[in-house]
Amino acid sequence: MRVGALNIVLSFYSFFLSILYVPVFFNGATNTRWIWLALTTPILILCLEKQKFTLLHFIGLLFLLLSCISLNWTFNLYDSIEALIKLLIIAQVFVLGSKLKDLRPIFIGLAIGITISNFNLPSGLFVNKSMLGEAALLTIIGLFIYNLWWFIVPVVPAAILSGSRGVVVGFLSALVAYTWNKNKAIAILLIVLILSFVSASFALNIGVGSIKERIDMWVDSFKAFSFWGNGIGSFHAAFPYYSDNIDTLKYRPTYAHNDLIQIMFEIGVFGLILAITFATTLLKTNSNEKYIIIAFLVMAQFSFPFYMPVSVFIFTLVAGHMSRNWNCLFSEAPTGRVLRMEGV
Repeated sequence: MRVGALNIVLSFYSFFLSILYVPVFFNGATNTRWIWLALTTPILILCLEKQKFTLLHFIGLLFLLLSCISLNWTFNLYDSIEALIKLLIIAQVFVLGSKLKDLRPIFIGLAIGITISNFNLPSGLFVNKSMLGEAALLTIIGLFIYNLWWFIVPVVPAAILSGSRGVVVGFLSALVAYTWNKNKAIAILLIVLILSFVSASFALNIGVGSIKERIDMWVDSFKAFSFWGNGIGSFHAAFPYYSDNIDTLKYRPTYAHNDLIQIMFEIGVFGLILAITFATTLLKTNSNEKYIIIAFLVMAQFSFPFYMPVSVFIFTLVAGHMSRNWNCLFSEAPTGRVLRMEGV
């Protein structure tokens, strides 16, 4: 397949991911997107030539294996199997990213799809405004990195009107990282703005209730500390057993609103170590794509983008693409492939 045809396919692939929403489905804004990724990603992977196995692949494989093993002691096997299936889909996206030389078609498709959501802000076709805002921010950073200026402007409203403080902090954090090597004075000023933004929220009592609720949730989550964790996908079922600060009869959270804490809750110490190692390894690169990673990781401290299909798609695809900068862990033997997309 020629490069031009491949670019069109990739743009439609990400475009449909960003607009899929079937109201009659249970969780129609998320499950339909997971299904789309599950059906289409393997096809794209099989049509692309083999790529090297790097340190990032190895860390991800260990995390996947540990998650599989945790099925032996999980609280709810059905929830855990669902979570494991989603993790397998995420792993496939990573592999796809490692095979692609150019992510610009992906971000063009995302930009066009998210722009459509502007007709029904603040949540658009994502139903949840925070989900839309997080995906929009990651898309904007990608468009900036790849100099796709014309696509940035129509995506901006989706990020701004989401009203998500996590999106604001994620944007400022990526901006600090970008400007630090260029002008440290401006970077320090941005840090002051972030601290002022947080302080003003507390001073004006803006969203303080939700912040307190998150802190209570994190404290209760730490009470569930276990070396091996409670099993992948167990947070929703297991959290009430440890919760003192949150009345789970009135509100039973599905996510910890902090992805690292949730990973620790579910996969345990080794899972947390692997997740942190994966993230820090990505941040060591000089690639501009690391600013997408930074924004994602910051938002993941206040929300749950790792469990949302579009946000984690962008993060994992970019991470896979960045893995191309690492050497292969094993000697590469020449292989042949019937289906091959030239230029990829």
